[in-house]
Amino acid sequence: MPMRRLTATAAVMLVFGAGCSAENEGNPEAPAASASEEAVEPSPSMTAHEAVEQVFQLELEAPEGFVADDVERPALVVEDHATYGFALEGGHADSRLWVTTYLLPEGSEPADYNAEVALILPYDDERGNTLSHGKHLPTLVNGYEGVYRNANIGEEIKQQNHYLFAGRHLIQITCQWNFDFNEVYEGCFNLTRNFPYPAEWPITRPAA
Repeated sequence: MPMRRLTATAAVMLVFGAGCSAENEGNPEAPAASASEEAVEPSPSMTAHEAVEQVFQLELEAPEGFVADDVERPALVVEDHATYGFALEGGHADSRLWVTTYLLPEGSEPADYNAEVALILPYDDERGNTLSHGKHLPTLVNGYEGVYRNANIGEEIKQQNHYLFAGRHLIQITCQWNFDFNEVYEGCFNLTRNFPYPAEWPITRPAA
């Protein structure tokens, strides 16, 4: 299982924690740069992800208090995926974070928020989430919009899930706890506030 290092920075809004989105930089009324000024690299194409036909690999580091492990995710949205897992050091076995990147089948990419929710709900039913279908909200993770949905799995396991779609690509961030809510809360916040999207992800990045 790939485990790599992240370096991205920005803000995140969690449903149970505050945050903010990154501001766009640049002034459309500013004078054009002179020929003597240093050239600026153009922003990545907002459609670059459409040409990527394999699962995105991420550069992730275990949040403070967590350690990387290779425990398999118990349920998947689709089989074409790469999963990164982190266990709470010294915590309960159910206290953990997962990040999974998926490549959805051709023709199944959701067009809007409602279509994203419609894709998530059958997956939640399959894995035994007992919350009603109406319990979901928009989320913002490091400047990118997605779907937020809690999960109750059995009588003890609780989760918060962030689903971030870009065409056929989906990133699922799951923060799960049983007895260690405060530690998982902190780890989840640290993971999502600087979440390192792939270079081709359709998000506006501030100039360096």
